[in-house]
Amino acid sequence: LGAVPFVSLRSDWKLDPFPALGWMPGTLAGVALFPAAYVAWDVVLGPSVIGLLPLLLGFHALLVTAVLIRAHGLRLEHPAVVVSVILVLAGVTFALPIQVQEKWLTVGWAMEGLALAWIGLRVRHPLARWGSVLLGVTVAVRLLANPWALEYGSTAGWPVLNWTLYTWGVPTLCLVGSAMGLERTRPEHNDGLDWAPQALRILAMLTGFALVNVEVSHAFQDAGPVELGGATMLQGMVRSLGWASWGLFLLVLGVPTRSRVTRFVGFAFLMLAAGKVFVYDIYSLPGFVRVGSFIGLGVLLIISALLFDRIVMRAGDPQKPEGA
Repeated sequence: LGAVPFVSLRSDWKLDPFPALGWMPGTLAGVALFPAAYVAWDVVLGPSVIGLLPLLLGFHALLVTAVLIRAHGLRLEHPAVVVSVILVLAGVTFALPIQVQEKWLTVGWAMEGLALAWIGLRVRHPLARWGSVLLGVTVAVRLLANPWALEYGSTAGWPVLNWTLYTWGVPTLCLVGSAMGLERTRPEHNDGLDWAPQALRILAMLTGFALVNVEVSHAFQDAGPVELGGATMLQGMVRSLGWASWGLFLLVLGVPTRSRVTRFVGFAFLMLAAGKVFVYDIYSLPGFVRVGSFIGLGVLLIISALLFDRIVMRAGDPQKPEGA
C-alpha cells in the first residue's frame, strides 16, 4: 500500500522516452514484493490465513486503479489501467488456491485466465484477452505435457472427491469458461483471437480426458503419487470404460451446444477406447475382466451409434458459425 503515493505523482516529469516509468513502480509494486511478502507472512503469521495476502495485494492494485482513473483521468483502455485490473483479478483469483495450499499456481492461473476472458468484454484492450489465452495454454501444457504433472495428485482422499479432482477439474472448467467468454467477441475486438475459443475447448477436452485417467489411477492406488500404469487387471477395464464414457459424454454434449468439433472429438475418444480394448485388453486381461470390458464398451458404442445416427445425422445438424 505504501507504493500508492508513487503512482499518484503527476506524470509531468516528462519521461518522454520511457512514458511507462510514470506508472510502473506503483502498479507493479505488489507483484515485485509478493515473494518476500509471502515468506514473511508464512514465518510471522503462519499459513492459516495466508489467503489474505493476495487479497491485500489485490486491494492495493484496486487503489492504484482508482488513482489512475480519478486523479489522472485515464480510460479503461489505457495499458496502465489494464495492468492494474489484471492485478486486482489476480489478487482475488489466487486467494483461495493459496489458502488451500494445493497446486495454487496452476489453479490460480486457470482462474485468472477465466476472469480475464470475461473482463475483456468490458476492458477493450487486447492485453486482457490475450492474457486469458496465454494463461489457458500455459495451464493446459502444465497439466498435459509436464512430466511431473502426476505428482500434482496423490492417492489421499476418497475416490472421485479428492484433490486430484480439484487440481485437474477446476482448470478444465476454467478453460471451458474462458472459451465462452472469448467467444462473445464484439466488433471492436479486432485482436486476431477468432481461433482462441475453439482451441481452449479442445484443450479443455484433453485436460478432462487426463482427469479421467488420473481419477481411475487414484481409485486403485493405496499410497504414493498417482501413476498411470495399471496396478490391477480391473483397473485396465475401468480405464477403458472411462475413456469410452468420456467420449460418449462429449458426443452427447456436442448435440445441444451444436458443436461439431466436440462431437467428433468425443467420437475419437470412443474409437480410442475401442482400439485399446481390441488391441491391448483382449490379450492382457483375463476372462471375466475381458468380458466386462467388451460388454461395457459394446453398450457405450451402441448408445453412441444410435445418438450419432438419429440425432446428429437425421436432424440435418444445424450449425452456428464456430470457426471449425
